[in-house]
Amino acid sequence: MNGYQSAEARASAWLARLKAVGRVLQVVYWGAAVGLIGAMFPGIYGLTWADYRTSDGVTLTVFLGVATLSTGVASRVMLIAAAGIERLRSEYQARHDDLTGLFNRRHFYDELERHVAGVDQEAGSVALVLLDVDRMKSVNDTHGHLAGDHLLRQVAGRLTAACNGHCVARIGGDEFAIIACGASEPEAREIAGRAVEAVRSTPCPIDGAGSLEASICAGVAMASRTNPLTVDQLFATADDRLYQSKRARGWGERAA
Repeated sequence: MNGYQSAEARASAWLARLKAVGRVLQVVYWGAAVGLIGAMFPGIYGLTWADYRTSDGVTLTVFLGVATLSTGVASRVMLIAAAGIERLRSEYQARHDDLTGLFNRRHFYDELERHVAGVDQEAGSVALVLLDVDRMKSVNDTHGHLAGDHLLRQVAGRLTAACNGHCVARIGGDEFAIIACGASEPEAREIAGRAVEAVRSTPCPIDGAGSLEASICAGVAMASRTNPLTVDQLFATADDRLYQSKRARGWGERAA
């Protein structure tokens, strides 16, 4: 029975591929037809398209444009193809922060919910590290918001480099977060320590402002089989520990 189902699945997959190839060939056929007409009547432009569904369920719209340019007696045919560029760009923007290129708050919450829900079945634990850049208001007031934005981009790059492939996001103005799936509490604290050290290790060069000393505080919370927490509880615990860290270092008021 399993062998039959496997063969049937392979046959269905190949049929889907053949249909997709057929649709693309249809595009090429009509493009060639437009090109032939264009060869006889220079200056014509035509566009046709077909949808192609990839194996991971993503639908790409393949566009084929054909334009002819007159160059004296002869004509030149240009083929232009694009794979759903606008739709892919929109999907990227929905998941990423415009300023830093990191994941945004919405996507980060989705990922954290998925990992927390899978604690019992998958990795067995998930760590949340919340980070807050120190004195960002002072940077913006003294050097301007462009300098502040440049500093945040550099912080984002340093966090990404320090976190060895863990999910890093910007979840607020000067707030960042890391998901460390499968990490133990000592490992999560080590990740937080690397992140803090990466930001403060060397001054950040800022156009028009020389360089700025940057520092960041961290709070860590864990959910595991023996310590199950909801996403809201994880955030509340990590936020409280972040606040304690900032108080211990003497930075102003708690961020709203």
